[in-house]
Amino acid sequence: DLKLCQLSPFLLQVLQVTNLLRIFPIYASEAEAIQAFSKGPQFHEETFGASRTRIVCIDTSHDLLAYLSALLNRSGYEVITTRHTSDAQLFVRVTRPHVLICGPGMQTNESAMKGFTEINPKVQLLLLPSDFSTAEAGQAGIDLVNRIRLLLSDQQ
Repeated sequence: DLKLCQLSPFLLQVLQVTNLLRIFPIYASEAEAIQAFSKGPQFHEETFGASRTRIVCIDTSHDLLAYLSALLNRSGYEVITTRHTSDAQLFVRVTRPHVLICGPGMQTNESAMKGFTEINPKVQLLLLPSDFSTAEAGQAGIDLVNRIRLLLSDQQ
């Protein structure tokens, strides 16, 4: 599914002229567009893949999120990353991930940490150590994937 939001007047006009406006749903805000995925009949397991474990990652660092996304995608996981607590809460509510990874930049926000488990009590919370970004990348990646596998095996 593709949902569009916050379109410029020019792009809106292009979509109208090309008759694509009736094909793509348009929303005023990103939050509305993301929320719409949970309402549509096409959303559910087929959207993210029933066989893949979903993981949401949140941290303030773009670099850390890019590393986590590449590492976990290569390891066969469905990964969603964000730097914003409100987006992460929405992703946890809508996508029902198996694991939520919180980087060191987010762990000081105790109310957000508590809020994630209130939104989805089944989500496994994995907190990255404060030295994760400075550790040797290969070993840190292996350790993280092993921690995720252990979390998921304990869940079953």
